[in-house]
Amino acid sequence: AVLEAAGERELLPSLQTALGMLLTSSDLPRAHMTLDRALMLARGARQNTTEVWTLMQICYAHLHAGALDEAQLRAEELAGIAQDRNNPDSLAYALTVRARVKLARGDLPGARSLFAEAVSLARTANEVWARSIALCGLASVTLAERDEVGARAILEEALLFCHGVCYVGIDALCGALALLLPLIVVAVGLAM
Repeated sequence: AVLEAAGERELLPSLQTALGMLLTSSDLPRAHMTLDRALMLARGARQNTTEVWTLMQICYAHLHAGALDEAQLRAEELAGIAQDRNNPDSLAYALTVRARVKLARGDLPGARSLFAEAVSLARTANEVWARSIALCGLASVTLAERDEVGARAILEEALLFCHGVCYVGIDALCGALALLLPLIVVAVGLAM
C-alpha cells in the first residue's frame, strides 16, 4: 500500500504477483484481490512478462479454489494473449493450465497430451521455465497412467533439465520419484 500510495509502478506489479502467489495457499480471497490488482497494474505499465505471469498465477489460484471453469476461462485469455504476441513461452504456460484443468476433471489422456504439447513447444522455443513446469506435469500424469517406462524417461529429462536451471519447483517431482522408485528397484533386481 505504501509503494502504491507513493506512485511506484515499476516494481509494484511484480511484488503484488509474488504476494498473491504466497497468499494462494493461506488466504485465497485476498490472493485473488492481490493478483487482480497486480494484473491491472502490469497492464497499465505495459509490463507484458509480468502480465502473463500474473495471469498464470490467477489461473492457479482458481485451480486451487476448485473453480475449474474460471481457471479454464483465464487460461483461454492467456492463450489469446500469447497468440496475439506470438509468444511461445506464454502459450506453453496456457497449455499447462489447460492440462491441469483436464487433470482436475479426471481426463488423464487429455492432460498428458496438453503437457506434452507444452513441453514440445517450450523445448523448440528454448523456453526454460515453461519447459520445467510442463515436464513436471507430464511426468506426474504419465506415471498416473501407469506408463512406467515413459515416466522414467520424462523424469530423467526433468531431473537433468530442472536441476540445470535451478528450478525451485523440482520438489514437485518428488512424489513421482517416490512412486517410481519401487518399480526401478524391481527392474534392476535390488531388494528394498
